[in-house]
Amino acid sequence: MEKVKLDKKGRLTIPAAYREKLGLKREATLILEEDHLIVCKTTTAQGFKKSSRKLAEEIAKTRDKPIDLEKLF
Repeated sequence: MEKVKLDKKGRLTIPAAYREKLGLKREATLILEEDHLIVCKTTTAQGFKKSSRKLAEEIAKTRDKPIDLEKLF
C-alpha cells in the first residue's frame, strides 16, 4: 500500500507503475472503503460481457442450464 497526496484541485495521481500494471489509460473506477480506495479499470456492460463470456462457458459446463449473459443485461 502506498500513500498518495492530492493536488491543489483535489485530484490524486496514480503512479505510472500501478497504471501500467492495472492496464489503466484515461479512466479508472474508485471504490471507497473505510480507510482506503480500491482502483479498478473502468469497463462498459459490453466489455464486461465480453470478458465474462469465457467464465460463463466454464460455469455452464457444471450446470444443467447454461447461463445466458444477454438476459443478465
